Amino acid sequence: MYKERDCPVAVVRRGPSAPVVAGAWCREHLGPGQEVTVWVPTKRNLRENKELAAFIERYRLEVITGRGFSTPSTPGPLIMAWANPNEVEKALEYASGVTALCVIVGNPDLARPWAESVGAEVVGTSPWIDGGGA
Repeated sequence: MYKERDCPVAVVRRGPSAPVVAGAWCREHLGPGQEVTVWVPTKRNLRENKELAAFIERYRLEVITGRGFSTPSTPGPLIMAWANPNEVEKALEYASGVTALCVIVGNPDLARPWAESVGAEVVGTSPWIDGGGA
């Protein structure tokens, strides 16, 4: 159903600690000359999530959006915040140089079949249990 990835894939439960958990996983998969990039559906999502915005500012990460199919300017791990499976597939189709992918789960019901089909690693608390965060 979904395309297999040539890179490691992980999912993280949404919530206040999600950016830190996703960032730590991505740093474990960071190679020489690579940088972590963060994808959000729209810039508005950053204004509405102070934890993610602070994380991005602290580490000076590049941010790309689902609008206009932005792609990372440098190779490295990609954090996709609240992306649905179709957005993940579309972003990876257009983005070259993604060496690892970590998705902060927005909708567990949509994300679980995708995550299981691509063999995504669950990092931290499972996003599939009740109370998946806000």
